Amino acid sequence: MVERVIRRFELEPKRFAADTAYRSGKTLQALLDCNIDPHVPVWDRSKRKDGTFSRSDFIYDKDADQYTCPAGKFLRSSGNVHSDDTLRYLGRTKDCRPCPLKEHCCSNTPQRKVPRDINEDARDYARALAKTKEFKVMRAGQNLKLLIED
Repeated sequence: MVERVIRRFELEPKRFAADTAYRSGKTLQALLDCNIDPHVPVWDRSKRKDGTFSRSDFIYDKDADQYTCPAGKFLRSSGNVHSDDTLRYLGRTKDCRPCPLKEHCCSNTPQRKVPRDINEDARDYARALAKTKEFKVMRAGQNLKLLIED
């Protein structure tokens, strides 16, 4: 859709402001592929309400494509993308079962699972943009000419 608008109207937008309806990783990645900064709020629903560790408590290593848990063990993915466009990173049962942090991590399951959207890098980029002055201006609806200029 973005490419079609760019071609049809001969525009070269640098930024795109929208509401949360456009927050999917797939949409954000499409905008980045067209060199357009997505000024779109991205919800972070990774916080858990059951008192166990949230995804943010696990450190993602992009080069190794793995998470490290608070106890220092690795969670790896099989590489299978699920129907919700996520990869599942799993701890090893032999690491999780005897872990002293198990009650705060995966008390009801044999090992910890951490989902990661295949376009999480684009979501992270949009989250970082949300902290900028330009994002606040775009979200306030001010100075909309920034969409085309710069």
